[in-house]
Amino acid sequence: MLSRSRKFLLFLTVAVLLGALCSILSVPILLSKSTSGNAESTEHADGSTAATGIGTMTTKAAITTSLSTISSSTKTTETATSGTASKPSTTTASPSTLLTSNSTPTTTSGIESETSTTTTSSTTQSAEMATSATTSMMTESTTTTVLTTTAISPCEIITCLNNGTCIEEENNNQAECNCTEPFFGDHCERHRCNEHICHNRGFCSFDEVLQEAKCSCFDPFIGDHCEIHACDGIICENGGTCSVENGDAKCYCIEPFFGDNCEKHRCNEHICRNKGVCSFDETLQEAKCSCIDPYVGDNCEINACDDINCQNGGTCYLEDKLPKCKCEVSYSGENCECPPLFVRQKESQSKFLKISGNAAKDHCSGQGGFLTFFINKEEFDEYITNQRENAADEWIGYIQKFPDNNNLYTTVDGEDARFLKWADDPDEPNNKDTHWVELYGANPLTHRSNKMNDLSSKYELEFSCRFSQNGNCP
Repeated sequence: MLSRSRKFLLFLTVAVLLGALCSILSVPILLSKSTSGNAESTEHADGSTAATGIGTMTTKAAITTSLSTISSSTKTTETATSGTASKPSTTTASPSTLLTSNSTPTTTSGIESETSTTTTSSTTQSAEMATSATTSMMTESTTTTVLTTTAISPCEIITCLNNGTCIEEENNNQAECNCTEPFFGDHCERHRCNEHICHNRGFCSFDEVLQEAKCSCFDPFIGDHCEIHACDGIICENGGTCSVENGDAKCYCIEPFFGDNCEKHRCNEHICRNKGVCSFDETLQEAKCSCIDPYVGDNCEINACDDINCQNGGTCYLEDKLPKCKCEVSYSGENCECPPLFVRQKESQSKFLKISGNAAKDHCSGQGGFLTFFINKEEFDEYITNQRENAADEWIGYIQKFPDNNNLYTTVDGEDARFLKWADDPDEPNNKDTHWVELYGANPLTHRSNKMNDLSSKYELEFSCRFSQNGNCP
């Protein structure tokens, strides 16, 4: 049967154990001050030892249990004593030190306990549990820091410039800027024109339709970057010069040249027929044909004389681009249909005029006519038959061309004689020093009748003047 002291000790142990359990469940816990691993004790005068606090003895197992619950550094505090006046002898025990249960009899609150050298197993375990609870009460309170992580959107740390918008990718928790043209780059910080260089004073702009940067070039430069001179490789011939207008290069030609390279002449495409000659009209600035009579038309393709008939040896010509007949001397009429008039010159009404050859020539010229000559045999026969007013010898309007050659004669107006009827007995002409020609009179008894002879101009003979008919011929 347990003694009173043992019962009390057992009761005290249970009470301490329950208090320790309650202390474990409430934080912070007060820890007792301990030194050198021994419980604080008070020695009585009779040599016995009294405990200065309740449950100061602990075991390693109890301390380990307490530390596993609250991980913290400990701090010792002054232990509470029981109210008995005794001299303390203090030692400090480390929580990791295994304490022994070797004890001496103690007196608590005036109650004397029996000294026991050895403690039974159950008593020792109860004491260790009580000490552990007390130690737990003396441990320093620990503040636990809880790190709280707040989720941040990727778009909160990305800046998109120039009206760009941030788009977050849900799958990989990343974000990127969605830029508005013409801006691009990780933060929409770059303009398309930053990398589209325009040379030769060209300037870059953004094409909203094509959605691309492009250069606006100044003439004469072209190309994606205004790097090409539009006239490069263009050769302008015949004095032409290359010029650029609205980005198009072309040769500006000097008339009468034209074509892409001024290689063509206006006359190259303006053909003149019937020996017509092409020339360029500076006033009209066009090519035109200069035609040879009687051709007319833009290309000299029309013979204007096709509709006119010139008679008696007359020839067609153009006057102000209109066809006319050029008649032989003394012929007249629109188509030269009127033969000449041969008028024997008279000194008086009944007497014919006789003068030298030179004087006769000058006299007819003064009357607006010519000293009589003949263009052809038909004209000669006409004169002899119808217009010779007198059968006497007379001057004919032929002159020796060269003094030493009596075979060449001209008319008095300088044209070569076209009809001569020389006497053949003797053969005429036969006088080199004579320069004029006479027409023998009509005498059927002589072989020289109505034939010609060379004669000196000093002789005086009758003569006729050759005139053109005025007005309509009969």
